[in-house]
Amino acid sequence: MGKCECSDPGCPCCHGQCGREATSILYRVDMQDESGVAFCPGCGDDAMESGVFGDRYSADVDEDWDDDV
Repeated sequence: MGKCECSDPGCPCCHGQCGREATSILYRVDMQDESGVAFCPGCGDDAMESGVFGDRYSADVDEDWDDDV
């Protein structure tokens, strides 16, 4: 699967400079994301907790997502 693609400087696991082996693909929930982002377990947990990533691709994107935040 390759290396973790986390680039979040606020990630408590890697501070955006991860190089661990990726184990999952997560998808942005605030935009149409057909390719996803590879994450290691630690960064993936943080990404899921943020509410910005989910574990399934959805073509049904809430166009007003940023208004709800």
